[in-house]
Amino acid sequence: MVVLTSIAILKVLQSPKKDTDVAIALDVSLAQAKTWLHRLVDAGVLEKRSKPVAYAIKPTGLFSSIQRIPNRG
Repeated sequence: MVVLTSIAILKVLQSPKKDTDVAIALDVSLAQAKTWLHRLVDAGVLEKRSKPVAYAIKPTGLFSSIQRIPNRG
């Protein structure tokens, strides 16, 4: 059930969305949507953005975690 819920949320979050939009899209209460969103943020799958508050899929991949490498000239 948890995996299916996570997949459903990831499909909804193809672009950043408010928690109310996620609740409406999944046809669940706002409290339930917030619970799921917070769990995915805690797991590092989603990020909570501010101004405006929205949830988005956390970027992953080669270039998202590399820090700037100094030039060795």
